[in-house]
Amino acid sequence: MISVIMSIYNESLKWIIEAVDSILNQTYKEFELIVVIDNPSIDFKIKNYLKEKQLHDSRILLLFNEKNLGLAESLNRALNVASGKYIARMDSDDISMLDRLEKELIFLEATNSDLVATNKILIDEDSGFIKRDPPIKRRPKESLIYGNFINHSSVLMKNDVVKNCGGYRQMPNSEDYDLWLRMLDRGYKLIILDEYLLKYRIRCNSASIERQLEQYYISQYILKCHKERVKSGKDSYSTENLLTYMNSKDFSSKSKINFSKAVSCLEHAIVFIEGKNYFSAIRIIIYGLFYNPKYVISRIVAQLRIHRSNTRRD
Repeated sequence: MISVIMSIYNESLKWIIEAVDSILNQTYKEFELIVVIDNPSIDFKIKNYLKEKQLHDSRILLLFNEKNLGLAESLNRALNVASGKYIARMDSDDISMLDRLEKELIFLEATNSDLVATNKILIDEDSGFIKRDPPIKRRPKESLIYGNFINHSSVLMKNDVVKNCGGYRQMPNSEDYDLWLRMLDRGYKLIILDEYLLKYRIRCNSASIERQLEQYYISQYILKCHKERVKSGKDSYSTENLLTYMNSKDFSSKSKINFSKAVSCLEHAIVFIEGKNYFSAIRIIIYGLFYNPKYVISRIVAQLRIHRSNTRRD
């Protein structure tokens, strides 16, 4: 059986209905849907909808947090009661293709893997099609240390593996990236199914200037912990150490704006490269170097190493 775990905080009723229905209507039927409501003051319409759904479908389990715990702790609460052999993640503003669970389970077992993730289709706040994200052509074992490309809401993984790794650790964001690296460090097998089985919603506030720099520094802290584990078998993670690390970073308005501009330059450069407009790509990369040279250089080096690992022969 599969335990699908979902956390709800500030998503709209429309999004939640679409997300829940996309799971309840799966071609694979042997699952439970564990929904954690991480917002004590959530709209009563959402609460009534979920309770009504639970009355008519015994596969749904609702957990109400007495206070806001955050995503990591909410997911761990769901993991603690999950009875399935496998865990599927689902965000409450995304939409799963109706054969997602079936295809992921078949692929996971056929490849004897511990985690499988898929490609995603981008949709807007009204569920309208934006584009298909480029297919993931990276090897998790070689490439995850250069950035998190695994779509969290598309993941199916073994329950005992997640628990052996200690579940999710408390972080403001990127708790999934931290878990993937801990899985790899323990020798578990992560794999990509080259199919589009998730519709991923782009929200207006999902990539704010404020969050971009925070996410970057947290990912650097996660990589720091990874390097510690590779060297000694354990890391120095704690919520206190993470806070100390983050407090040592520059979060001035200028730094946030410059980092956002550097990110934007790289994103545009990728578009130019895909269109084989290399002169424009190089020019905009140079612009990016003025805003945050360390970040831009590190991403270029990472992409070169990813390309090398993906094109080498096994």
